[in-house]
Amino acid sequence: MSPKFIKIMIMIIVSVTFSFFKNGVMAQGSADMMHRRHHIEKEGVSVKVFKNTLIAVRENNWGKVEEEIGRLRNNLAEYRTFFSVDLETSLNEAVKAKRAKSLLKLLAQEVFFSMKSQFKVIVDSEISDHLDSEARLKKAEDGYRDILSGNIKRKNPDAHSRVEAAFLDARVALGNSGINPLMPQSPPDLKRFKEASAVIEKEVRSVYSYF
Repeated sequence: MSPKFIKIMIMIIVSVTFSFFKNGVMAQGSADMMHRRHHIEKEGVSVKVFKNTLIAVRENNWGKVEEEIGRLRNNLAEYRTFFSVDLETSLNEAVKAKRAKSLLKLLAQEVFFSMKSQFKVIVDSEISDHLDSEARLKKAEDGYRDILSGNIKRKNPDAHSRVEAAFLDARVALGNSGINPLMPQSPPDLKRFKEASAVIEKEVRSVYSYF
């Protein structure tokens, strides 16, 4: 067997091995992305309910409002367990009395507790599941930007800037799991995440004082 033939065979083996590794990483990354998208969609109920309820209230469709509030049942039970907060009674009373303003304020509060809940789960898990933590943080950030940020930007732009910076800091604190081979792996920083999430909660409460 000639040295040239051996060299060619080695090159083929290396090429096939690299191709297999690359495709495997890409497939795993694709599967992880699908999991993440599914999780985010599944967890986005607070934002969806707020938006749908706002439309239903404007249309004076209180049957639809009641239906939307019912979709929060699991969330509301979680807040009772985590924070000893009963939003369900207040929400049901607001729907029954058709108090639109009170209802929307309560739903904004529900979005805030949804954020708190996501932070708590991430902290309690010690960021052991990077993708789950990333999806939960994304859900909390969506709740802030879609529902809560408008009032904060209008009433206290500096607080909004601090919240945005804290979300960025929280994202960095999650670290990088190393799934993407183009980015260096870095461990999570639980202390940094706790500090960032505490800033977010504090700044939001500084404007939404009734939370």
